[in-house]
Amino acid sequence: MNYYQSDRDPINPNRPASYLPVATNPRPYYNESALRPPSRELNAPMQDYGAQWTTQGMYRQYPTEEYTGAAVPRREIDLREQLERRRKERGIERLREELKIERQRDKLMMERQRQEREIEQLLQELEQGRRRKEKEGATKLKMRMAAPPQPSSPALTPSTHVP
Repeated sequence: MNYYQSDRDPINPNRPASYLPVATNPRPYYNESALRPPSRELNAPMQDYGAQWTTQGMYRQYPTEEYTGAAVPRREIDLREQLERRRKERGIERLREELKIERQRDKLMMERQRQEREIEQLLQELEQGRRRKEKEGATKLKMRMAAPPQPSSPALTPSTHVP
């Protein structure tokens, strides 16, 4: 392939636009306009900017107040697109960060709720244990009250027999 691409070269849409060193006369092999293939120029959507035939659709459509009618060089458009893309990417990145933070916050909240539930459960268990012990103590007391008095040890009982 030549150093300068010709308009007859097939355009590969997957390749980025090539920025060729601009020759003084962008198409040195056409000396006069009569030699140019007119059909291309007459096709409204196709315009030639010296390197490749570029479809107008590849260019950004400007609102009429912005549009001067002059061909906007491709590099400028690429920069503009890059800026827009970067802005979008930054927005997406910010949303991703917010989402990550939100997920972490949700995770922390879930953990906190779980811990609170565990604490609640432990408190309930302690309360039940205390009640059970109180109940057992009360029943023991009742049983002691209801039981016939136990004779205490013979050493402590005052002797009833008189000499």
